[in-house]
Amino acid sequence: MRSKRKLNIYRFPDEAGWESVEDPVTHLLAPLAPFATKMQAIDRARRHAHQELRTVNLTAAHGHFWPLWDIESGPVEPAQLGLSVGLAQRLRKWSDDWFAIADDPKYADEDATTHLPRQWFAEGEELTHDLAVECWTTADVVPLFRRYDSASY
Repeated sequence: MRSKRKLNIYRFPDEAGWESVEDPVTHLLAPLAPFATKMQAIDRARRHAHQELRTVNLTAAHGHFWPLWDIESGPVEPAQLGLSVGLAQRLRKWSDDWFAIADDPKYADEDATTHLPRQWFAEGEELTHDLAVECWTTADVVPLFRRYDSASY
C-alpha cells in the first residue's frame, strides 16, 4: 500500500532567487519570474491576494481526455487556460500514453499505473514546468500525477 503524502503546488527551482517588483498601488513586493513582465508579476500577486488564482492539478485520469483538473470546477481544456497549441499537443500525447497503459486489458487485475515508464514521469515534470510558466498569472499547478510514482513513496 502506498503511503499518503501531500502533493504541493509546483515551485520553480530558482524561485527563491527571483527579484521582486513593488506594486505601485499596494506597495507590496511581488516575485518577478524571469519569463514574466513586471505587470504580470503584479497581476499575479493581486490575484493571489484576492484568492483569485486557480489551482490546476496535472494528472491523467479516467473521465477526461485532458490531464488538467481545476480543483473547484473539475476538468478543464487547454483553451480555457490560454495554453499554447504546442503545449496542448504535448499534454494530449502524455495523457494518451497514460490511457494506453491504464486501459490495457493485460493489467485488468492490477494497478496498471505501476507499469508507467520512468520517461512518462520525466515528461510529466517537464510538462508541469511548462504549464506553470504558461498559466503563471492565472493559476498554480499541482503535479498530481506524482501519486502514480511508486518509486517516490
